Amino acid sequence: RAYVANGAQGLKIYDLFGTPALQGTMKDAFSATRIAVADRVSVLTGAHAASNTARLQVVDTTDPSAPAVVGELPTTVTAAGILDVAVNQSGTRAVTAMGATGLWVVDLANPTAPARRSVLDTAGVAFAVVLNESGSLAYVADGSGGLKIVSLVSPSAPVQLGSLALSGIQRDIALQGGIAYLADQ
Repeated sequence: RAYVANGAQGLKIYDLFGTPALQGTMKDAFSATRIAVADRVSVLTGAHAASNTARLQVVDTTDPSAPAVVGELPTTVTAAGILDVAVNQSGTRAVTAMGATGLWVVDLANPTAPARRSVLDTAGVAFAVVLNESGSLAYVADGSGGLKIVSLVSPSAPVQLGSLALSGIQRDIALQGGIAYLADQ
């Protein structure tokens, strides 16, 4: 399947088996700009149209033909404030890259009531974030601050374990087999 955060069109889910086809959609007063997918939930971030503020939505995607919002975390952050989102495999924790504010760790254990557990300010501008397989480490593309590695073992008190100074502005990151791949501006 392909899960697409499609701006004002909301969430679109495509079946990629055989001929690709639209399988399900979900649209409300929310402009989805980022998505992270776990086993039964997707986490969308974007802008709430009426308030022009950033928002995180938890979407039940158990039935891909009928995705439904089950929880929301409204913020007072400007609409462009959440730059990226990652979710652990079980869908119980999300981490958002919040630009100059750093990282937010969001508890999704009760998907109907997502709650910000903690904030970790990073030295640069947190543009992107990925989690390792167990969800215990976050890797952050931190703009001119390079790469940051953050322990999430205690979600209410994340700790920076290490960093790597790099030239340029790190804007995106992927993780495969313990190797981090960064995109520089």
